[in-house]
Amino acid sequence: MHKPCSIWPLYIRPETGYGVKVVDGRKLPAHRWVYCKHHGLPYPAIAGKVVMHTCDTPACVEPAHLVLGSQADNMRDMINKGATIRCEAVSTTQLH
Repeated sequence: MHKPCSIWPLYIRPETGYGVKVVDGRKLPAHRWVYCKHHGLPYPAIAGKVVMHTCDTPACVEPAHLVLGSQADNMRDMINKGATIRCEAVSTTQLH
């Protein structure tokens, strides 16, 4: 049975769509914090890893939708799903 997304109920960064959890004055990505809490891990235990959303919803904190992986895993997942990287091209070329 598929669980629906659980959207972070507190602050969500408008520019990224990710929830924010404040812990000891530090702003942490909510999905990473929830992943650690659900798996009984201290937050530093996932340093250097990414917490991927199988649902592709940045504000989702449903533990069943969160998977630990590498940046390479995340990029591969993005490519497999046909997602694209958003970036803004900055040109320093001057036309005369």
